[in-house]
Amino acid sequence: MSDDVRVLAGRYRLVSVLGRGGMGQVWLAEDEVLHRQVAVKEIRIPSDLPAAERDVLLERTMREARLTARLSHPGIITVYDVVSVDGQPYIVMELVRAPSLAAAIDMEGPLPPQRVAQIGVRLLDALATAHAKGVVHRDVKPSNVLLDGDRVVLSDFGIATSSTDPTLTTTGMVVGSPTYMSPERLRSEGAGPAGDLWSLGATLYAALQGHPPFRADNVMGTITAVVADPPAPPAVHGPLREAVLGLLDKTPEQRLDNAQARSLLEQAVASPPSREPSTAEQPALADLPVMAPAASPTPAATPPTPRDPAPARAATPPVAPAPGADPDPTPDPIVRWHKRPADSAAPAASVGSGSPADRSGARRLPRTKVLLAAAVAVVVVVAAVTAAVVLSRPDD
Repeated sequence: MSDDVRVLAGRYRLVSVLGRGGMGQVWLAEDEVLHRQVAVKEIRIPSDLPAAERDVLLERTMREARLTARLSHPGIITVYDVVSVDGQPYIVMELVRAPSLAAAIDMEGPLPPQRVAQIGVRLLDALATAHAKGVVHRDVKPSNVLLDGDRVVLSDFGIATSSTDPTLTTTGMVVGSPTYMSPERLRSEGAGPAGDLWSLGATLYAALQGHPPFRADNVMGTITAVVADPPAPPAVHGPLREAVLGLLDKTPEQRLDNAQARSLLEQAVASPPSREPSTAEQPALADLPVMAPAASPTPAATPPTPRDPAPARAATPPVAPAPGADPDPTPDPIVRWHKRPADSAAPAASVGSGSPADRSGARRLPRTKVLLAAAVAVVVVVAAVTAAVVLSRPDD
């Protein structure tokens, strides 16, 4: 359209470009009759396209726009009008000022599983309305899903992909994005409601993972992956995973239908599944805390068994310790003791070593002290008697 053409059909004044895509651009426009803002989609027909194909494209665009105008659902962009200026078609639509699902993924990364399930339920509602009217979207993908608060809107019915996605062309005409196109469409087996459901599964997969289920460096690699490769399971469990993988079944007859997918997604909304941690989120082994082995509990001290008081003995005068003897007879916390005469060949053991013999020896310790004290008393008496005898002898 030339720059001097600013009003379409004497009614829609073009204000500014909102966005550009592979087959045209979207304008912000003023409806000068109803005094409201609208969006106007300008369809670009390649100038080098043969006349016959140009007429087919123009007719198809007008027909699909009219079909979309028949749809009335809060999850579908409302089409107000279709006009043609110098053979160039324009579609006048409801203006929805909201980011696309693709923009949300770019900004936030993978979305919460419950939110993805909610988006899926609302898109199923919109597709059910369209399919009931015989309208197949053919280009369900994140960039054609608008998130207007709790409202989820499917836009661009029958209009091809934006230039930011890999595109499939035939005779110069953009007809879709292989990244989100169903395997049967890529095999030229036609497009139907099941193809839209496959594209919905790929869209929900991208919302969960942050990328589409099939990616390659070029268009043919993407087409090969979509047709032949199984998708890697998304990082969730339960009904949401089952719904996404069921929608991505490569055989249309085995693919989940709308009702089956809705049942699983509603379960996922009611009971949000947890997300598996990615490899990046898992801590490295070196970062894990080192757990020291638990210390064995210290056994509580056993209170001593009460004993009868020892019989009183006559006071004994202090005696100097024998050479090599311990000057302090009070036992230390670790007390060494000697075995009975029958065990004299065995080496001495320490009390507290834990063996039954040690524990029994510890209980015999008071009796041993009594015997030692008696032996010392005998030695003292013998020494005293010997000294008395020696002192009583006259000098020679």
